[in-house]
Amino acid sequence: MPKAKRIGVYIDLLKSQVAGERIYFRVLKWLLSTGRFILIAVEFIVLTAFISRFKLDADIAYVKENIESQIPFLESQKQDENLIRQVQMQLLTIKDIRQNSPNFGGIIKNISSQIPQTTKITNINLARDAGKINVKLSGSATNHSDITAFMQGLREYKNFTDVNLANIGFEQGLINFTITLNI
Repeated sequence: MPKAKRIGVYIDLLKSQVAGERIYFRVLKWLLSTGRFILIAVEFIVLTAFISRFKLDADIAYVKENIESQIPFLESQKQDENLIRQVQMQLLTIKDIRQNSPNFGGIIKNISSQIPQTTKITNINLARDAGKINVKLSGSATNHSDITAFMQGLREYKNFTDVNLANIGFEQGLINFTITLNI
C-alpha cells in the first residue's frame, strides 16, 4: 500500500520580528488585538450618552410640567406681590426721608427746654436751606432778662449757630421778639 500523502500546514511560531511587514498587515493586526478594546469602550460611551439622553429628556419634560402647573398659582399671587413691592418701596422712601431729614421733634424739644417760665413762644418756623436749617422763633416775654436767658441758653446748645435777636417790640406790657438761628 502506498503511503498516503499528508497535507499539512506549516506554522512558524518563532517568526522573526525583523522581517518587514506591510503597513496594512500591521494595522489589521492592531485592530484585531488592541483596537477592538478601544472600539468597545467608544461604543459603550456612545450608548451611555444615547440612553442618558432619554432620561434627561424625561427629566426636562417633568420639570416643565411642574413649572406649567404652578404658573396659575403664581399668577394668582401677582396682586399680592405688587402690593408687597409697593409697601417695600414706601418703606424705603420713608427710611430715606427719615435719614436725610433733620429730627424736627428733637430740635423743638431742645428749643423748648431753654424757654423760661414767663416766656411764651407763639410761632416756630423751620426751613431747610442748603444743608442747614433756618429757625425763626416769635414769642413774648414779661421782661428782657427772660429773653436774654433764652438767647443765652440757645447759644450754649452746641448745634445752634448764629443765634440773633431779629426783632423786638413792646405791646400791652409784653415784650414781643423774634429770634433767628441756624442748625
